[in-house]
Amino acid sequence: MLSDGLGNIMKELQVSGHGRVAQSWVGTGPNDEIAPKDLANALGSDTLADDGEWAKFERVLIHLMSSRPGRIVVERKIDIPRPRDLDVAFTQGFQDIVHELRSHIVKGRQ
Repeated sequence: MLSDGLGNIMKELQVSGHGRVAQSWVGTGPNDEIAPKDLANALGSDTLADDGEWAKFERVLIHLMSSRPGRIVVERKIDIPRPRDLDVAFTQGFQDIVHELRSHIVKGRQ
């Protein structure tokens, strides 16, 4: 069974006509590609973050995915109250989250 986050992503991709691509990401075969513009249109550009910095700052839940096969390897809830101003980025709690996520990313690249 897919987690709520991944299940919601799969549903949005299916509704937007990219269900076959989404299924390839969770299956055992090769992953099909999707154009960044199509992915942003399907999920909403506010769902995507290319470097993670904005995602760590603004999101409530962050999913880190493996490269291939694409699967969620880390699901991290961000427990910092919202709305957040820029000063939050300099707090120890926020910095701990940044370091934790970066360590997962580094492990995933090895």
